[in-house]
Amino acid sequence: MSQFKKSQVRIDFTNLEADRTTVERVLLETATKFNLTDNSHTSRIPHTIKSIIQPNGFGSGGRVVANSIYVDFNPGKNKSSQFDEVHDFIISELQNAFQCELQEIWEDDPAHYKTH
Repeated sequence: MSQFKKSQVRIDFTNLEADRTTVERVLLETATKFNLTDNSHTSRIPHTIKSIIQPNGFGSGGRVVANSIYVDFNPGKNKSSQFDEVHDFIISELQNAFQCELQEIWEDDPAHYKTH
């Protein structure tokens, strides 16, 4: 269950291309399952893998930073009831794909990697 603030999970990749492809696949499957929009082409986040949004609502996306892949969750200003479902689905799919438990990092945690 997510809170009303931004969060992220970090995956330390072992094979950038394979792990990048896995994250992209999970986000595309999520977009299809929940009828979300792929807005990757308009993303201003450096090294975006994939970005999906609920128009005028929440968003999630994957990006590469150094030796890690970050998957970010932004509930938006007007939290949608669908956000928790999407959030939990992505976390579950990533944990299954990478065979590990992912620790969520909240935006007020010093470990949270901000995009500048």
